Amino acid sequence: MATDSLRKTKTLSDIDAKSPGIAPVVGEGNISGPIKASPTREYVAAIGALWYGPYVRTLPQYIDDLSDEFGGDTYERMMYDPTVSKCINDLRVGILENSYEVLPVEKRDSEQVQSRFGKAPKNIDPKSQEISNFCESVLDNLDRPFDDYLFEMLLALAYGNKISELIYHIQKGGVNDGKLVLRDIRTKARENTAFVVDNFNNVLGIMGFVPGVAWPVMPLSVLADPSKMPNILPRDKFAILSHRPINGDPRGTSLLRPAYNGWWLKQQTWGEYLKWLVQSAGSAIYGTTAEGAQPVPVVNVDGTVDTVAQTPEEVMVTQLAALQNGSVAAFPFGATANALPVNHESGKAFAEAISVFDRQIVNAILGQTLATEEGQGAGIGSGTGAQTHADILSQIKLYERNMLCRMVRREILRPLVRYNFGDEAVELTPSLSMGATDAGDFAADASAAASIGYKLDQSQFADMDSILGVPARSPNWQAEAAQRQSEATKKNTNDSTKSIKFDESRRSFWDFWKLERK
Repeated sequence: MATDSLRKTKTLSDIDAKSPGIAPVVGEGNISGPIKASPTREYVAAIGALWYGPYVRTLPQYIDDLSDEFGGDTYERMMYDPTVSKCINDLRVGILENSYEVLPVEKRDSEQVQSRFGKAPKNIDPKSQEISNFCESVLDNLDRPFDDYLFEMLLALAYGNKISELIYHIQKGGVNDGKLVLRDIRTKARENTAFVVDNFNNVLGIMGFVPGVAWPVMPLSVLADPSKMPNILPRDKFAILSHRPINGDPRGTSLLRPAYNGWWLKQQTWGEYLKWLVQSAGSAIYGTTAEGAQPVPVVNVDGTVDTVAQTPEEVMVTQLAALQNGSVAAFPFGATANALPVNHESGKAFAEAISVFDRQIVNAILGQTLATEEGQGAGIGSGTGAQTHADILSQIKLYERNMLCRMVRREILRPLVRYNFGDEAVELTPSLSMGATDAGDFAADASAAASIGYKLDQSQFADMDSILGVPARSPNWQAEAAQRQSEATKKNTNDSTKSIKFDESRRSFWDFWKLERK
C-alpha cells in the first residue's frame, strides 16, 4: 500500500470487470476514483472545532454538563461532603501508599523479574543508570516534597485535570553542579489557566494569569495570532494530569460526575431532616379558645385603640408562638394548650435515606462499598464478598497509579532528560513505579507463597528489604552474619566448658568435706 493511501475503495469499473452483467448494489453510488487519505495526517476534528479554518482556540474551564450548567466549582463544592471527601482522599492515599521508585531503562535483552515494585532491572546500561540517578536526586531535592506534589495532583480524580508549572534553576554545587534541575513544581488553580488547543484538541500551550501582564485568561476564545498574546506559555513549561480524557479532551473527566445525583438528593434531605429534629425536640403546640371568647381590642403604640379587634383565635396563635419560642403565655379560663405527639420512629426514614445516598456516592467513586464503608461494621464485609470488593478497589488504584506514573515520566522526567542530556538520550528516560499491588497485600502474598513451599534465595533478600521498608543490608552482610554465628558458637562452647569445670570443683570440694568429717 502506498504511504499516501490509507484505504482504497473499488471503483464501479473494477466491480463490473470482475462481475460483468451485474448491476451495482443500490445505495453504493458511483465512485469515479479512489478515496485516499494520508496516514500521517489527522482529518476529523474534535468537538467544538472551527469549521471555517485551522484557528487556535482556548477551551472553557468547565469540563462537562454539570460544571457548565451549575458552575465550574461544582465538584469543589461536592468535595466538602464528608463521604465524597473520604472516598477521594482514601483513593489518593491508596495510590501513593507504596511511595515511588525511579527505575532506569533496561537493555532489550535483559532479564525481566516481576516484583511488587514492577520489573526489577537486571541489565542496566551505565548511561541509563546515570540518568536514573540524576532524575531521582532532582525529585528528592525539590522545595516541596515530591509525595506532597503527587497527592495534590491527584485532585484531578475529582476535578478532571490538574495543571502544574515546572520551575527550573541552574544547580550550584553538589552532584548536579551546573545542570538545569527542577527547583519546584507548583500546582495552579483552575480559574487562572485555560488550555490552548488546535482543531484536534492538541494542547499547544497554556493561557495563564500572569502578574504584570495586562491580559486576562479568556476561555472559549478564538486566537488569530497566539504569538502576540504575552500570557500564552509553551506546553513544555507545564505538567498536566488529565484524568480519563474522552475524545482527546485534555480537560478530562471527574469521578464525581456519577455521584452527583446521590450528593444532590442528600443535600435536599438534610434540610427536611433538620426540620424534623427541631419539631421532634420541641413538639408542636396547638390550642383551643374558651367557650364564648370575645374579640380583643388592639392597643396601638400611641395608646389609641384600633378600630379592628383581634379574634380570640388570632390572640391564641400569637401566645402559642411566643410559648414555642421559649417565652411565656397566659390563657383565659376555658382555653387549652396541648402538645402534638411525636413519632420518633419516623426519623429513621431520613437516616436511612442519607445512608442510601452515601452508598450511591461510594459506589460511584470507588466501584464498591464492602471494602470501605459497610466493611467496617461488625460482621459485615467479611468473607468472599468483601474480598471481591477489595479486589475491585485494588484494580482501580492500580489503574490510577499507572496513570500517575506515566504522567511523571512524560511530563516531568522527559523534559528534564532532554535539557541535560540531549534529544538522543530521551529514550533513556527512566520510569516511575509505585508498585503493582497494595501494601496490605504482602501478608496474603507471602502466606500463599509459603503454602506451596516457596522459599526465598539469598539473592532475593535485598528486594525483600525494600518491600518490608527496612534499612538496606550491608554489602558484606553474608560474611558478617557468618562471623557473628561463629562467635556465638564459640561463646556457647566456652560457657558450656565453664559450667562443667564449676560442677567438677563443687564435687571435689564436697568429697573433701566428707573426708574431713570422717
